[in-house]
Amino acid sequence: IGYERAASRITDVAPLLVPGLLQTADYARAVLGEGPDIQRRVDLRVERAEILTRPRNPAALRAFVHTEALARPVAPAEVMRAQMRHLLRMAELPNVIIQTVTGYARWWMPSLANPFILIEFPEATPIVHIEHYRGGAFVWEIQEVRSYAAAADEITQRAMTPTQAAEVIAEMEKTL
Repeated sequence: IGYERAASRITDVAPLLVPGLLQTADYARAVLGEGPDIQRRVDLRVERAEILTRPRNPAALRAFVHTEALARPVAPAEVMRAQMRHLLRMAELPNVIIQTVTGYARWWMPSLANPFILIEFPEATPIVHIEHYRGGAFVWEIQEVRSYAAAADEITQRAMTPTQAAEVIAEMEKTL
């Protein structure tokens, strides 16, 4: 959370779910599961998004969302529709770029391997956060971070444009 708050730019590659910074509370509740601390975890996930709307120096976000993640009904239809509308609203922010990626591409690409978040800072070396079920790990080694940055560049070239992504998201929302 501290790294996100200090970040100037975040690239989030999410092949399985809507990226955490773009999740609604109800969607987050559906994917975080059960447990005694679930409400605290949902609140924390939603509060993290403040970095995108803060009045001074909001972080720039480029989020890659697989169309399969949007189509997968991880929550009831009304939650999924609200999540799609939220994505469309967030994509209107000048510092947020949402691009969709299809897993049905002809060739393999890095976004199919695992979710990752490339976090860049104004005056520090970038890092990568790899999320997994109930936690995550950080990658600090410069060569490894560069390989994730190169993967993000490749995904950018092969993903749908933000305009195409908005059209896909709007169409998917109608079909739920």
